[in-house]
Amino acid sequence: MSWHRDLLKWRHAATCVPKRRGRPPIIRSIRALVLRLARENSSWVYRRIRGELAALGITVAAFTVWEILREHGIPSAPGRQSTTRVLFG
Repeated sequence: MSWHRDLLKWRHAATCVPKRRGRPPIIRSIRALVLRLARENSSWVYRRIRGELAALGITVAAFTVWEILREHGIPSAPGRQSTTRVLFG
């Protein structure tokens, strides 16, 4: 019977292994979508990209979008220009 107890201990130990801690990694397809939106819409800031993802049903924090852009060397809004009333006048 000792072999049976050892087998049960081994099985229990294998199922009780702690899971990975921390935030789960971002799915590659979401990361690719964020990068594609940033490249195709150069005037969008990371909050706008997050809003577009939310409209598609993808829940991602704005800071996560910002981190993805920063990791790939894309500024938050590289094509953004300041517009003033003088330009419209």
